[in-house]
Amino acid sequence: MDFSVHINICLALFIKVLGCSFLLVLFIHGYDWSNIYLQRQNYFSIMESFMDKWFSKKQQRKLNDLPKYMPLQPYRCIHIDELTTLSNINELIRTAASTTKFTLFYSNVYLEENDYIHLELIQNSFSLMVSIRRSLEYPPDVLEQIQQLFNIIMDSSNRVYIWGNINNMVSILEKYEFFYRDMSHPINYINIQKQFKQWYNNTFIHHHYCQQQLKFNTIDGPLCSCSYRPLKSINEEWEINQAIGYTFGEYLYHDTIDNIISKHIFSAISTLAIVIEQQWTREQVQNYIQAHINLRQIRGKY
Repeated sequence: MDFSVHINICLALFIKVLGCSFLLVLFIHGYDWSNIYLQRQNYFSIMESFMDKWFSKKQQRKLNDLPKYMPLQPYRCIHIDELTTLSNINELIRTAASTTKFTLFYSNVYLEENDYIHLELIQNSFSLMVSIRRSLEYPPDVLEQIQQLFNIIMDSSNRVYIWGNINNMVSILEKYEFFYRDMSHPINYINIQKQFKQWYNNTFIHHHYCQQQLKFNTIDGPLCSCSYRPLKSINEEWEINQAIGYTFGEYLYHDTIDNIISKHIFSAISTLAIVIEQQWTREQVQNYIQAHINLRQIRGKY
C-alpha cells in the first residue's frame, strides 16, 4: 500500500479516537446529556471540514488531469457552409423530420475556426453532429433550406436540449436569418444546465456532518464543506465541463473551443439529458464510470 494511503488512514482513525475522547471528557465533567449530541455535531463538523481540505489537497485532481470525455454513443459529422449543395441539406431535412430529440449549442467565445452553430440529431444508436457556419453570405436557395431545417427542429412536438438561456440561442439564429421565432408556437426546449443542478443536488446530497446539511439537505450554500459539491451559493450555475468532471470523472476541454471540441460539448449536454430524464442513481453513475475505465484499458492494449 502506498505510504500516503497509510497516512490518510491513520489520520482518519486519529480523528475518530479524538472525537470519542472528547465525548468522554464531556461526560466526566458532568455535561448535560441533552447538549452532548450538539457538542458532538459541532466537533465532527469542524473535523470533517478539516479532512475535506486535507483530502482535496492530497487526492483530488484538477479537471484537466482527468481522462478525456468519451461520448455516450458514436456520431457522424456533417459540415454546412456557403458551398454546401442542396442535396446534402435535403438529406439532413429528411432525417430531422423523423427525429424528435435535438441538442443546440454555440460558443459565445468568438474564434474564426469556431464560427458555427452546432446541432445534434439524436438517433437511437448514434447521433448526427451538424456544424452550420454562421454567415450572411448563403445563396438564397441554401438559406431557405437551412430555415426549413430549423423550423422542423423548433417544432413544439420535439425536444430541444440546450445549456443555458434559449433566448440567446434564438437571437443568434435570428441574426443570421436561420430561424424566426413565432410566439404563438412555443419552443419545447429543456435547459439541461438548470435541470442538472437539481438532479445532482438530489443525488449527491451533503455529507452527514456538513453544516449546510443541517439547514437545507440539497441546496448549495456558503456553509457547505463537501468537496464533491463545488458550488457554494444558491445562485451559482454549473459549467458544462464541471458537470462532466464531477459526475463522470472525465475532462471536457473547452477553454479554446474548436470544431471537434464543440461537438463533444453538445454530446455532453445530450448525455446529461439522458441521465436526468432517466433519473440515474449514484450506483448507475458509478457503473458508467467503471464501464469507461474498462473501455480505456481495453483500448490501451491495442
